Amino acid sequence: KRAFAGCKWLKEVRSAQGVKTVGEMAFSGCGRLERVELSANLCKIEARAFENCTSLLEIIVPEGVEEIPERTFYRCHSLKSIKLPTTLKRIGKEAFAFCNSLPPLQLPGGVWMDE
Repeated sequence: KRAFAGCKWLKEVRSAQGVKTVGEMAFSGCGRLERVELSANLCKIEARAFENCTSLLEIIVPEGVEEIPERTFYRCHSLKSIKLPTTLKRIGKEAFAFCNSLPPLQLPGGVWMDE
């Protein structure tokens, strides 16, 4: 949890091949974070992992991830591009709330969205 939360200088995260989970609020509030390359081994993203990453531009969620939990990308104002995996089954409440720069999402079939 909160591994890098509030970090003021982190701009980029590159793939760490052993990482299987991005913990709750792991990067929350990293206002300068622009790019994230998630591990191909990633299985789980926990709630609010990238909340308030206001400079985040793009992210690719790897195959195998089944859920984008609540408020994962909440207030990521600069987010312009996200690639979602075909394995995605659920998107949590407010996962993309206030992502003003994000175009309409192309969702894989059968995805459940919480209200």
